[in-house]
Amino acid sequence: MKTYYPGGRYSQIGIRKVNRVKVFEILTMLNKDFVKWVAITRAIIGSPKLLLADEPTGNLHSEQGEMIMNLLKKLNKEGMAITQVTHNEKYANYGSRVIQLEYGLVREDFPVNKMVV
Repeated sequence: MKTYYPGGRYSQIGIRKVNRVKVFEILTMLNKDFVKWVAITRAIIGSPKLLLADEPTGNLHSEQGEMIMNLLKKLNKEGMAITQVTHNEKYANYGSRVIQLEYGLVREDFPVNKMVV
């Protein structure tokens, strides 16, 4: 499968140099929102039993953040365990349990009130 990259060059997709441009350099040319979606897709494509999500909505618009959180909620209902790290209290409440850390120690550990979401 040939794919077009900025600069007008074609190459086979792979983890190697693509027309003398490294893959990570291509990714830096892409929209950051797109890169976030690619990362999430790669993380869930193999249907893992556990997903570790570090700021999955970081640097996204609120609408896109909601889409990702709804996806994670659906995956959790289908049986995938999800551990999410976030600074967003609203998104933390999508889970069933919140563990707040402060300086590496557990400050609070409580179930989420489902009426909040």
